[in-house]
Amino acid sequence: RVCGVVSEELSPHGYTCDQAVLSDGGEGFLSAMTAITQCSTHTVTVQGPLNGVPVEAQIGYDSRTRTCFVEMAQASGLELLSVSDRDPEATSTYGTGELLSACLSLDVTPPPLSIMLGIGGSATCDAGLGCAQALGVVFTDREGAPITAPLTGGTLSSVHGVDSASVQRVRDAFRGVSLMVACDVDNVLLGSSGSVYVYAPQKGASPDALVRLEAGMAHVAPMLDRQTEGEGERVSMMPGAGAAGGIAAGLSAFCQAELVTGSALVCRALSIRDRAEGAVCVLTGEGRFDKQSLMGKVVSAVVDATPVDVPVGIICGTSLLHKEGETETHPLSLPCTSTVSGVRAVSIPRGADTTKGEDKTVPVFALTDTHPIDLCLSDPEPILRSTVRDRVLPYLNSL
Repeated sequence: RVCGVVSEELSPHGYTCDQAVLSDGGEGFLSAMTAITQCSTHTVTVQGPLNGVPVEAQIGYDSRTRTCFVEMAQASGLELLSVSDRDPEATSTYGTGELLSACLSLDVTPPPLSIMLGIGGSATCDAGLGCAQALGVVFTDREGAPITAPLTGGTLSSVHGVDSASVQRVRDAFRGVSLMVACDVDNVLLGSSGSVYVYAPQKGASPDALVRLEAGMAHVAPMLDRQTEGEGERVSMMPGAGAAGGIAAGLSAFCQAELVTGSALVCRALSIRDRAEGAVCVLTGEGRFDKQSLMGKVVSAVVDATPVDVPVGIICGTSLLHKEGETETHPLSLPCTSTVSGVRAVSIPRGADTTKGEDKTVPVFALTDTHPIDLCLSDPEPILRSTVRDRVLPYLNSL
C-alpha cells in the first residue's frame, strides 16, 4: 500500500513509478516470492508461537524450480501475538518446524528439491530448538529423559543432551532437499551484538529476562557447535546465526541449512539493479530506520543494488538519526552525516562488489519528523501523503 500511495502522489507531477514489493526475509517474504514466481500456494495448520495455539500458514511451491517458499512469521511471528502476550521466554519455533516438515511431505509433482525459509519478524528466542523438535530432533533433560514439551527461550537451560540418532534421521529427511534460510541480519548468536541483546527487547523481553535468555542461549550454544564439528566455523559464531532468536543457528546445526541474505535475494529476483538504471531516484524504506537497517535489511540491499549514479531516498515511519555532536540516546541510533535539500541524510556503505569509498548519502524522510508518533501509528496514510507531497517531491524536483 505504501508503494501505491507514493505513486499516487508523484504520478500527477510527471513521475512514472515502477513499484516493487520487497522483503528481507520477514513479513512479506512469501508474498514477494510468490508474486515473482507466480507459484501455487498450499495452506497448513501449525502451532503458533505461544502455548501451541494453532494458526494457518501458507507454503508457496514453484514447480519449475521445485522450490518451496515459507515464512517463519506466519507460524512463529511477533504479529501473531497481542502486545501483552509478547514474551520470548514463553514462545517457541515449534510451528516453524511443523511448516518445514509439511514442505517435505507436500503432495506435489515433482517433489521439492529446495526449501527457502524467510525468518524475519519472529516472536521467539529459542535458538531454533523448538523447530528442531517438530522436525524430529530429541533433546534430553538432566536425567536423560526426552523433553516432550516444545522448548521456549525460557526453558533452554533444561536441555542437557541431544539424541544423535534423531539428528541423523532429520538430516536424512533433508537428503536431496536443500534448505536455504533467508536471513536479514549478520549478528552472531551470543554477546552484546547477539540474538538476545539486540532483538529480544522488541519481542517483549524485560532487562531481567534478557539476562536469563542469554544464559539459556549460552547453555545450548556448545551443543549446537558440536553438531558441526569438523565442518569449519562454529555455528554460534557464524554471521547471521543470531537471526530470528537464533533459529538460523539451530537450522544450520541440525539441518545443515545454508544462510543467504533475504533482501539481496529478493532484489536479485526482481532485477532491481536493471530496473533502476536511468531512474531519477529509488525510494525505499521501513517502519523504523536505525542501525539495524544497515545490517543486511531491505534498505542496505536496495542501496547496494542501485547503480552508483542513481540517488536513493528513504521513507520511514520514524528514524533514530542523531545530529553530529549530539549524544546517542539509543543503542541503535545512527549519526546524521549531512543534509540534502534541507532533509537529514545518512551515509550508507555500498557492498563489497563496488569500489571502495562509494558510500551513498541518502536523505531520510521520517513521518515523525513532522507529526507525533501516536498520530503516525493511528492514521499514517494522510501523513505519508503529505510527506511525499511536501518533502519528497521537492527533493526529486531538485535532482
